Amino acid sequence: MPSACGGRSSWAAPTSRRRTRASLALAREIAASGLELPAAYSAIETLHYLPQRQLGDDDVVDFWLELLNGAEWANPGKLGS
Repeated sequence: MPSACGGRSSWAAPTSRRRTRASLALAREIAASGLELPAAYSAIETLHYLPQRQLGDDDVVDFWLELLNGAEWANPGKLGS
């Protein structure tokens, strides 16, 4: 694994299991804390699940941001997923 200074690491890989586990652990911790984050935070987090080719399409990203920014997710719904 090359260095993080411009090199590629397992953290940078799109399918990194370590990154996925870390993201899920963070999401559970935030949900359990009761901290209310702006809707835009959840929308941006959800965009990570889109394929790269869709993330490059401004119309697709705009559609998802508009859709997701209006969605309200109440606890314990996030914790139960």
